Amino acid sequence: MNGAQYILHSYQGRRASKYSIHLRFSETHLYLIRLCINGSRHHNLDGTVVGVNDLHVYKHHEDTGDIESYAYSLDATPFSDIQGLSEALDKFMEYTINH
Repeated sequence: MNGAQYILHSYQGRRASKYSIHLRFSETHLYLIRLCINGSRHHNLDGTVVGVNDLHVYKHHEDTGDIESYAYSLDATPFSDIQGLSEALDKFMEYTINH
């Protein structure tokens, strides 16, 4: 591929039901994608609000250099019915490899 290296990180809060998984570039630490379960609501720049379970996809705007995090509801994703961090991690790996 392009020689890029990535960091996969998972975090579980004090409550087992709160966790996140993300993938980022190892050189710049810029995020590519993040799955959040039982986090906080996300307000997208277009005014939409997503609940506490969401999938953030990061987009780099070459013209301005800005990075936008857009959160999507999990309803139409493979993560809509996950049962814990272990299953979420498996599905996250499968999702990021196939997209």
